[in-house]
Amino acid sequence: MSPFIIALFTIIVAILIGFYIQSKRVVNIGLPYLREPELFTSAERSFLRVLETAVGDDYRIFAKVRVADVICLETGLAPKIKRIASNKIRSKHFDFILCNKSDLSVVCAIELDDRNHQKQNREAHDTFLANVCERVFLPLVRIPAKEGYPITHLRNSILAAIGIPDATAVATPAQRASR
Repeated sequence: MSPFIIALFTIIVAILIGFYIQSKRVVNIGLPYLREPELFTSAERSFLRVLETAVGDDYRIFAKVRVADVICLETGLAPKIKRIASNKIRSKHFDFILCNKSDLSVVCAIELDDRNHQKQNREAHDTFLANVCERVFLPLVRIPAKEGYPITHLRNSILAAIGIPDATAVATPAQRASR
């Protein structure tokens, strides 16, 4: 082989190695972050106040909880299946989680369905979340976003979803206080 071809081949290999090393290098992007001005939308804030009134004395309410903090993966999964399943829940969250006041065990998840839930990609997300909750026996209560929420109806919907019998006979905290 001629020295010219060897030199050309060496230069091409060096360039390719340089591109490879460059592609593996961590790019310093600085800190391009801003603080969100509010944790909740106005609809979520409004609903949280009503939800606290409906169940606040009996349960603890947590908001914007990652699905992965409530639902875990089965053990013994193949690494590829584990990665795929984990990625599917990684960036998702529940709007609200209701927990037992005494031990903070999760009782149910609550989703506030605003008009964003009518979008096609959101419908797929909602269906996936409903299927996951059904699979792990976690009640998922879907509440349509609206101007007002009858507290007794909201409370009874939640209690019925978590299996408390005759939920219509259960008084709200405000009703118990007035007795």
